[in-house]
Amino acid sequence: AGGSTSNDDRPDLQEVPRPKFQAQTRRLSPVTNTNEAWFDPRIRTRRIVLSWFVVLLCCGLQLALLFGVFQVEALAIRDKSVSPVLAIAWVACGLSAAAAIDSRLFKHVARYLTSYENHTYQPDHEAHLVAKRFAFEAVNQFGPVRDAVS
Repeated sequence: AGGSTSNDDRPDLQEVPRPKFQAQTRRLSPVTNTNEAWFDPRIRTRRIVLSWFVVLLCCGLQLALLFGVFQVEALAIRDKSVSPVLAIAWVACGLSAAAAIDSRLFKHVARYLTSYENHTYQPDHEAHLVAKRFAFEAVNQFGPVRDAVS
């Protein structure tokens, strides 16, 4: 049978630390008995917790911005200083602009935070980056959705 062999099935392949990984020290691997780059997992765990705190803070700020925009819209409509159609149009433009700007800004924040976590291998680095981007984009894209009843 001429089945293909994936890289995961080959025991002779060894994971190589990503190029931007910054090791604290080198140590003897208990598995391969070779000298390997090493970073204390306790420090990485603290960095991951701090990174997620910053992500949650960014999500909270984004929700506060959205809430503020809706409050301005409600105030304008209540005071009848502008027509409701114009107020809703301005809010839609403001939300679109805020979503685009915040998304670009957070992309840089997420990259910095993930690099700060200092993951040894590229798949781990990418998974943490994607999770951060997903968390923020979920708030950024679905935060403006309001209850149709209001």
